[in-house]
Amino acid sequence: MLSLGARRIPMLLALVVALTAGCALVPSDPADPPMFGARFDGKSITVKMPLCPEEKLRRIDVRDADDTGTDSPRLVWWATGPRTERAESGTVDLWSGRGFTKHAPVPTATPVTVNIGYTDVHGDGRDDVLPLGTIAEAHLAAGKFWTPQGGKSAAEIDAQLHCGK
Repeated sequence: MLSLGARRIPMLLALVVALTAGCALVPSDPADPPMFGARFDGKSITVKMPLCPEEKLRRIDVRDADDTGTDSPRLVWWATGPRTERAESGTVDLWSGRGFTKHAPVPTATPVTVNIGYTDVHGDGRDDVLPLGTIAEAHLAAGKFWTPQGGKSAAEIDAQLHCGK
């Protein structure tokens, strides 16, 4: 026969499992995961990654999202050491390296779909998958970036994080 304390252990374990599982269902950010935005101006692709004002970009990696044959998709391009406010706040011109101290050369082939990830100065980061063909064909108003939910400004992309709240 189980003692009263021994009977509580299975109930306690069930409660812990239920609460832990529930945490996975509640997003850590209100817009979890937040969307990146991008625009194509005929010459370059500019990406806006969501960052709070106190967060500063440290590194960006661009991977081939269509490279599904490995655990780590092929690294297409990277940049590190932002040296402009624009780059630090998450607005990056892909393939150019403009605003960074170090960057990879322009890729010889550009994938159709890319996974863009960044790391901030605290070691945290986010990533998103962007369809470059769709972005190139998008008709956007000035100052807007393509997102799956339509054109958004840089401020709207950052606002997904509810910074300071």
